[in-house]
Amino acid sequence: MATYKGIQGYTVQKLSSDPTASEAAGQLWYNSGSGAFKIGTQAAGSWASAPALNTARANCASAGTSTAAIIGGGEIPPYTANSESYNGTAWTEVNNINNSRYNMGSGTTGTSTAALAIGGNSLSPVVFYGTEIWDGSCWTAGNNLVKNRPMLACCGTTTAALAMGSETPYSTSGNLSEEYNGSTWAEGNNLQNTRYQNPGAGTQTAGLVIGDYNLANVESYDGSCWSEVNNINEARYSSTAFGIQTAAATFGGAPPSPSRTTATEKYDGTSWTEVADLAIARMQSGSAGDTSSGLCIGGAGQPSTPTSGVRTETEEWADPVYTIKTVTVS
Repeated sequence: MATYKGIQGYTVQKLSSDPTASEAAGQLWYNSGSGAFKIGTQAAGSWASAPALNTARANCASAGTSTAAIIGGGEIPPYTANSESYNGTAWTEVNNINNSRYNMGSGTTGTSTAALAIGGNSLSPVVFYGTEIWDGSCWTAGNNLVKNRPMLACCGTTTAALAMGSETPYSTSGNLSEEYNGSTWAEGNNLQNTRYQNPGAGTQTAGLVIGDYNLANVESYDGSCWSEVNNINEARYSSTAFGIQTAAATFGGAPPSPSRTTATEKYDGTSWTEVADLAIARMQSGSAGDTSSGLCIGGAGQPSTPTSGVRTETEEWADPVYTIKTVTVS
């Protein structure tokens, strides 16, 4: 009769407790404490429910990681100065941004202790805002953009950021890109395409601008010039993104029709691949983290349905997903 050692070349380990799920991937062992055989598995990335915001909102500023994030402002509606920080377990209200606003730059810019709120606007009267800087405790006014505007894409850090695009495809700033050095904004080379209501990802010298109001077009930045790269699979606007130029993801948003989408796509530096969907269709969400572990924060739900309006829900992306399973026999 064949034995496990004879087949595999080694015996099954006996452990008093389970290893972590990531350490256990691909391993089989006997847990002497529970008296059961266990196996570690690894699956493709997916979204899972995470703690909700205290204040529902869309179009906020956001930054950080999946366990340490900050958001500021946004549309509730009409708009708010409220800010919240996240520690991986719960959202907590912190000091407000100085100017109530929404439609800020979409993308992850900075960390939970050093972040930027870029652009945006208020209504009645309409005011277009510049930059505010989060230091882990308070927001302070920074220098204005070359062209203060809402609904732009952004990426980078508080000392090296990018801001791209504008509010409408007919605006004179629709293809404008600007660079921030920690003190001032300076105009850089223009985007190849005029665009708005789309997110950014990456860094100041290796950035991405993703999608458009009715296009699937994506552009890549090398620190000097923008060039077109492979399109996303589903054209959409007001989506959200995180990651770097060679490992990014975009999720949610609205196709050219009024409906919202749950679609998520990952980029490997060459092409986009559809992966696991969000649980909630939404647009104009905040984001934090990267393609290994990230957040989709708040946003606006489906129009004219029971799930319409701004959202409190947070979803967490993990890739890969590690699981420990008990081996059963029948």
